[in-house]
Amino acid sequence: MRRKNRKHLFYSYIISYVGIVLIALSLLCSLAMWSVAESMKEEELRIIKNRMYTVVNDIEEQIETMRIITLNVASRAEFRKDTFQKNKYLEIEMLENLQHYNWTTAICDFFFLKYEDADTIFTSDGTTSSFKVYCRNKIREKERENVCTAVEKAFQDGTVSYVLERTGNSSVLMIYPLKKYAASSIGMEGVLCFEIKEKLLKERMEQMAGELPGSVEIYCDDFPLFSLVDQENTGDDLSLEATSVNGRIRIVFRPEADDYFNWNNVYTPQKAAILVGIILLLLIIALAEAWKSYAPIRKLVKKYNIKMDTIGANELDRIDSMIASMVQREEKDGKRLQKQFHLLREQILCMIVSEGYSPILQSRMAMLNIRLDGAVFGKLACAFENVSGAEGREELAAAAEELSDEGVSVYAFWKNEDQMEILVSAEEEYQIEDAWEALVSLLEAKEVRAEVKLQGMCRDIQQIHEIGSEKKKEEPENTKKISDNQQGSVGFSETKQELEEAEKLKDENTEDFKKQSATAAYAVKYIDENFTRYDLSLDLVATELHITSPYLCRLIKQQTGMNYKEYLTRLRMVEAKKLLQNKNASIADVCQQTGYSNVSHFIKTFQKYEGLTPAKYRDIR
Repeated sequence: MRRKNRKHLFYSYIISYVGIVLIALSLLCSLAMWSVAESMKEEELRIIKNRMYTVVNDIEEQIETMRIITLNVASRAEFRKDTFQKNKYLEIEMLENLQHYNWTTAICDFFFLKYEDADTIFTSDGTTSSFKVYCRNKIREKERENVCTAVEKAFQDGTVSYVLERTGNSSVLMIYPLKKYAASSIGMEGVLCFEIKEKLLKERMEQMAGELPGSVEIYCDDFPLFSLVDQENTGDDLSLEATSVNGRIRIVFRPEADDYFNWNNVYTPQKAAILVGIILLLLIIALAEAWKSYAPIRKLVKKYNIKMDTIGANELDRIDSMIASMVQREEKDGKRLQKQFHLLREQILCMIVSEGYSPILQSRMAMLNIRLDGAVFGKLACAFENVSGAEGREELAAAAEELSDEGVSVYAFWKNEDQMEILVSAEEEYQIEDAWEALVSLLEAKEVRAEVKLQGMCRDIQQIHEIGSEKKKEEPENTKKISDNQQGSVGFSETKQELEEAEKLKDENTEDFKKQSATAAYAVKYIDENFTRYDLSLDLVATELHITSPYLCRLIKQQTGMNYKEYLTRLRMVEAKKLLQNKNASIADVCQQTGYSNVSHFIKTFQKYEGLTPAKYRDIR
């Protein structure tokens, strides 16, 4: 039985490799048809060269667009360094004007403005950053010194029109000195740096001329802007070159060698003899490979002494069973490692929150994908009443961490079976409050009964473990509670006994209920009259009305159907839209007149509320 199975397996290998030989023969025979297509190659080359001329002229137009942007920036007074340094709001308007030039060229989606002897750069994204941070994040270490030298050259050498330098990350910096293009060099000691990305170049090239089947190199004044070279598949005897009208841009194209192969005199006796020799060689190789492929199985059978006592058994069945068991073990090991990863991650987070951050933990955090690089840190606590099973807890923790956003990192872990703690890292304090409200909304949507507390915030991660320990001696923590009888409604809550007493008084005493309604109306009226105050807070209104903050929040919810923050934001956004109808009103003025002290926070809130920025809203009105 064993011998019969081995012979059958060996014959199957021979048949397989003979089939491969027959396929190879059919491919060799098809090469004879290439002689017919020789006359078509010249026409194809002519078409490709026309497409290349389209590419170089288009790229030259894109670079000319960058030069025009530089001329505009160099000729406008608001981009002079001494102009916007006098007023912070002029700097914001300058960034907005600079952002208007973005997306005007198809090969560059990012550029920045840098002045001499200043580390700050003004980007086309409408933000400011540090030039050192930009170099560290977007320029490879080997090229950083060259880039800095190129920028300094653009500052010092007034004769150059631009300087090109590679960043090492598939992009090229095109640096234009402003004083070269400015009518007056006063206040224009700066450079405009355009980041030309190879990806965008390739997409633009394919958009204008389609995909070129081969290697492509694009040069700007003999500086390589783009290079897609495959030496193995490129023909050495054929290359096409095209230059733009002004001679600045040059493209070199080398087609794939296989596409331009030409077999002459296929049916001559000499070529026929070569073809027969190739066929015989392929047959010998096929037999040798068949035996070589069968040899490992034969060794395995001999090594493990596999017997064929049962009917239908053979070597492959046993080997397949062995491989299946190995795969199962590997899957179990993978699940075990994943579980250990989550356990270790929870332990590290628990140590940071309860015992404090230390440099020893820092090396572990990178391995566990924990990033705490924000400017402010907050700690949330969730006390659950109806969470059952480890899967339910893991699902809630994963859902909480999905609340992470740009600039906000959320990490959740279970302190015990009924309490989950959450560590939030953000850039601003209001972002932690937003994460708190988003968590409450998430639990409300999942119909989970829980009490969510914002235990506190700090600006030093090493002080995070102190939050909660001293808080009990001071005023009560901010709390949001979700319960079934409220049908998922969210609000600040007092103790359970106070809630029961309030509900009892509401049902039993009509006069008290009327007083409560009057208090709620007065509270809403007070907010309507003072919503433009930047220091207006829930605690301030509660103090004015001589009631507690949780009770005030409940009154506002009953009166308006919204919580305090939602109602206050709605009032401010309505007022902002009225003020923006005045074309002469600046964004900073509208921000101050609606009760916001932070312009960035106002713009982000308005965009979230209306779906577009205040500037765009004013333009369309």
